[in-house]
Amino acid sequence: KNYASVLSKLGRLEDAEKALRDSIAAWKLAESNPTEVQALANEKEKLADTHHYLAVILDKQKKREQARPSFDSALKIYLLHGAEKDNVFGENAKLAYKNYARNLNKQKVPKEQILAALEPYSAIGKDVGEVLKE
Repeated sequence: KNYASVLSKLGRLEDAEKALRDSIAAWKLAESNPTEVQALANEKEKLADTHHYLAVILDKQKKREQARPSFDSALKIYLLHGAEKDNVFGENAKLAYKNYARNLNKQKVPKEQILAALEPYSAIGKDVGEVLKE
């Protein structure tokens, strides 16, 4: 994620996207190995953050529809691994929730559909209407 952050700051969004996709692919590969799964058990927030950052990079490139699966992946992981906690992990989860709502709003998705898309993650975020007013 740090490498992708540097690339993003340099305006190299396509390279940042590739770096993040490579990172996610490495996680998926590791998850197929029981030994590596155990080693990564306490690192799930990093995977969630990587999915979230990929979604943000896609959004910045105006690939907003493509960002949706990454937002969903991030929020599912955050939800499964303690997004309600009052810590950095919880704050990142709330930020992903807000960014997802904003992404859908930029796509001119009707509010009812935004609510439906975010409903599975309602334990993380606040009222979507409030998020869209920010």
